[in-house]
Parts: sequence; structure tokens; C-alpha cells
Amino acid sequence: MNLDGLIITAFCQFDDTLKQFLCNTPKQRLRTLGPQPKLEDSEVLCIEVIAAYLGFSQDKALFDYFRRHYQHFFPALKHIHRTTFTRQATSLWKLKEHLWQHLLRAKLSQGV
Repeated sequence: MNLDGLIITAFCQFDDTLKQFLCNTPKQRLRTLGPQPKLEDSEVLCIEVIAAYLGFSQDKALFDYFRRHYQHFFPALKHIHRTTFTRQATSLWKLKEHLWQHLLRAKLSQGV
């Protein structure tokens, strides 16, 4: 699978899982204050995971790389600043933990 395919697959997995999580926990809101972000949470998660897979360890490097090479997948990147992306990614720590546990349980139930 090429990198484009991996990004698309990862995004779809994160987006579906995030929607399922939000439907199953209606009382839990991700945000209580402020405007909705321009970049979807599933997009931020996808960018972070793929960047880690590619070996990026610094926010600036991963943001610049995805803005330069994958803006066609994530068009909102051109409208936000790197620090906005970083704050959104940081605020998703609880969601990242839930997603990780969900994927781990799914793999264990498959016997992998």
C-alpha cells in the first residue's frame, strides 16, 4: 500500500471510530467553549499517527510536511497556524487514549 492509501485508510478508520465513540457517549462533549476547529479531530489524529509512522517527532516538521505534500487531503491546513494545530492535537489526549484502547481491544478480539 502506498502512502496515499495508508492516509486514506487511517483517516476512514479514525473518522468511523470517532463517530461511533461520540454516538455511544452522548453526555461527553469534546469541547465546551470556543469555536469549532477548522480541522476535524479525525484529520488531526490521522496526521499525527501517519507523521509518527513516518518518523516525525517535531510538530513544526510534521505540520510543514503535511501542509506542503498533503493539503489536497487536508485543505483546512492552509487556513490554520501551526500552533492552532498543535493545541488541537494536544487537547485530544483523552480521545487518543480511548481510540488506542478501542483499536487494541479490536486487535485482541481478532486474535492478532
